[in-house]
Amino acid sequence: MNKKGKDLSASRLWSEFSQNYKTEAIALAEAIRLLNKWFKTTELNRNIKRQVYLIKDEWIQKHEQYLTEFYISGISGYSKNFQQLYAYTFCIDGEFFCFHSYLRLKQNTKVYITHHGSSKELLEEQIRLLETELPLFIRMVKHQLQSIQPVKD
Repeated sequence: MNKKGKDLSASRLWSEFSQNYKTEAIALAEAIRLLNKWFKTTELNRNIKRQVYLIKDEWIQKHEQYLTEFYISGISGYSKNFQQLYAYTFCIDGEFFCFHSYLRLKQNTKVYITHHGSSKELLEEQIRLLETELPLFIRMVKHQLQSIQPVKD
């Protein structure tokens, strides 16, 4: 399938997916949550996991203006090579979404070590969608992210 055909398929999937949510912004946040949860609970190749991390980090950067809470929730690595894991909570059209990332948006972040993972389980239809359409779902989310311009201070 050529790029135009893939874009049309991603647009069609977006139309079907987003109709289940009260706004497109919530639908995109939920799509990010689904991808994030899926790759944490499923054996995926390293390239797909990397794509999901990059997608999630791009979404986080483009939605910084919706950030309601942030803190360091974990530290990995040793000595000088450690990384801080940040927890970010966003309020998107009245609904809250929490994501963890090694991406640092803010300075002087408080530390609060937490358990990681979404408390919201995947529904059977979400599992079926991701099992059968993961590459298209990823393409759909990337396509939606391209249309968002981050708010600059």
